[in-house]
Amino acid sequence: MAGNTDNKIMKTLVAVHRILGVYDDCLDSDSLDLERLNAKSLKISENRFTNIIIMLSEAGYISGVDVREFSDGSRGVDYSASRITLDGLKYHAENSLFLKAAGFLPDLLSAGVSVIAG
Repeated sequence: MAGNTDNKIMKTLVAVHRILGVYDDCLDSDSLDLERLNAKSLKISENRFTNIIIMLSEAGYISGVDVREFSDGSRGVDYSASRITLDGLKYHAENSLFLKAAGFLPDLLSAGVSVIAG
């Protein structure tokens, strides 16, 4: 069960990293690349995407997000005029280092186990 939770957390962290990466890439253009910044292109559920955009906005990593709550409990999000903040850029840089380290971690652990077992 814990492995499944870890996989979901990593999936979300990778999605956050990719989303902030799109925002970072768009700093040189006049508008946000909505072709790259959506649930389908990121290969995640619409619900997960919406929740991540809201979390990033609430954490101050992106600004300009318009969240609307409807009477049936659903939410609508307009992020078309949003942009990354300085805090978002910092988080993206730190997250990049974390994900790189996490990618090497399995190799390091197996090498360590081999040395200890050998």
